[in-house]
Amino acid sequence: MNSSLSDDREADIVIYLDYGVDCVFGYYNDIRLNEQGLVFRSRWRFDLGTQIALRVCAQPKLPEVTPVCVDLAGIVVSCDRMYCRSVAYEVTLLFVDEQPENGCELSRLTSRPELMGNLN
Repeated sequence: MNSSLSDDREADIVIYLDYGVDCVFGYYNDIRLNEQGLVFRSRWRFDLGTQIALRVCAQPKLPEVTPVCVDLAGIVVSCDRMYCRSVAYEVTLLFVDEQPENGCELSRLTSRPELMGNLN
């Protein structure tokens, strides 16, 4: 799977569902991330308790650096319709386990202040 963000004009974030089945392009204000879970805006609707696998790729600060990508798995604990947008949901995902093999990559994402802000 190609994790390049150049597929969309000016996307900061790409979230791949099930490691490439589908993807959604977004911006830094569409995601909030920490070591326990992930909140993101999406066109996908999930039932509570659904276990999903995602790959999250963030555009680097410098254009010559490759995107930071992390594979994550979790359980949907919230999926609420956002009525201010057409067919958009705010999804809250609680990580299934700590995924020690991705700990370093996850910390590269969570250390980015633009990913740690509140969703607007």
